[in-house]
Amino acid sequence: MIGEASAVPADSRAAAVLLWIVAAGWGLPAPWLMWWVLVRGRLPVLPIIGEPNGGPFYFNFSRGTFVALLGASLLLAFAQAWAAWLLLAGKRSGALLEFGLLPVEAAFWYGFALPIPPLLAIVLKGAETPDHAAALEYSWMSPPRRSRRSTGPWRHALPA
Repeated sequence: MIGEASAVPADSRAAAVLLWIVAAGWGLPAPWLMWWVLVRGRLPVLPIIGEPNGGPFYFNFSRGTFVALLGASLLLAFAQAWAAWLLLAGKRSGALLEFGLLPVEAAFWYGFALPIPPLLAIVLKGAETPDHAAALEYSWMSPPRRSRRSTGPWRHALPA
């Protein structure tokens, strides 16, 4: 409705948009690069950037393995787009999925020698902070709630 506040925090929406940008960065060039490597046997040389995705994966693996890794980066793009959609819908599973994908992303950033996605990831991870935990129901991040009569480890933290 017009004029009503969204139930999804603004930082979650911003994180979703950034995540879609990163997913597009993985997904859009992957099929074209896969085709180019299969047909021509090498990466294209582009002005200013040189060989896109020409990092250690390109120089240390066979052509077939490199194309398979490009295919895996396309699957990563689909997973990131799904995480962005979940995040935009206010589901905590979107943030959890993105945090789970981070090690895979980091391996691909290194293997394909990509400088820009790590910079976007810093911004993205900053937007996915626990500040909006209550709105996305991150109950697993807060300490367990105890009654005033609790004898557990949180008993000293309760107000008198």
